Amino acid sequence: MIYPVLVIYKIRLQDSIAYKTLLQPNGIDDFLIYDNSPASFEQDLSQVPHGACYQRDYSNSGLPKAYNLGANIAVQKGYDHILLLDQDSKFSSETWNCYLCHLDFPGIVSPMFKTKEGLNFSPVYIGGMLPRAERELHGGEYSLYRHAVINSGCCIPVKLFEQVGGYDPRVRLDFADFQFQLHVRDIQPRLLVLDVVAEQDFSNDVVDVLALRRRFTLYLESALHFRSDSFKGKLKHHYAVFHHTLSLFYRTRHLSFLADYLKFLLGGKRNDGEQECV
Repeated sequence: MIYPVLVIYKIRLQDSIAYKTLLQPNGIDDFLIYDNSPASFEQDLSQVPHGACYQRDYSNSGLPKAYNLGANIAVQKGYDHILLLDQDSKFSSETWNCYLCHLDFPGIVSPMFKTKEGLNFSPVYIGGMLPRAERELHGGEYSLYRHAVINSGCCIPVKLFEQVGGYDPRVRLDFADFQFQLHVRDIQPRLLVLDVVAEQDFSNDVVDVLALRRRFTLYLESALHFRSDSFKGKLKHHYAVFHHTLSLFYRTRHLSFLADYLKFLLGGKRNDGEQECV
């Protein structure tokens, strides 16, 4: 009924928290492992379950390619839902049964998320100028016009996924969830947040300027291809990008981030180096 799609990067399957807390305990061995690790990383394929599909992408093409491939495989295998998983998502023991109990919901289903530090992380309120995590998490139905959820943990009807054309391959990392859900809400404007809490590793303690700038380049690339459905949405998107740019500038005092932002305003910049899309 549910076909999981697990995206991993520079990690062995058996070390993925999502695999250890959700798939393995529930005996799930029919799923897609999309490995974005570079060729230099040696994967232990002996640990891959016999029924799983393993796909290696040395070019690290991004999240949409993994999700869209997973949806295609789900259709071929006759599944009616796909489940998107990040390697670092930690799920409670009752989560899988919660998914199974809500397969009749016509839209996206997701658990609540907190960070390892206990901060609220998802769902996200998108009604203001900047997206922010809900101050008080609770399960129930939400409007996709006012809220969004992170990619990981999203259980999506395959027919709905196909109706919106899947994930936009140009929005490869940041904003991929917002872009997809922006299309979904035209067809199914309600999402269901399960009354279970998952944990997401969201570290923001990188101090190396070169590493931050490489990551910022990927951020801007996705931001460049994001398409809003309203003038107000475009303003909010540009404001969010500018806010993030200033945050990095004040954090590092390096003008390179402002220079990269100006290139983004003038039409963007491509990154041909190694790209970390997980």
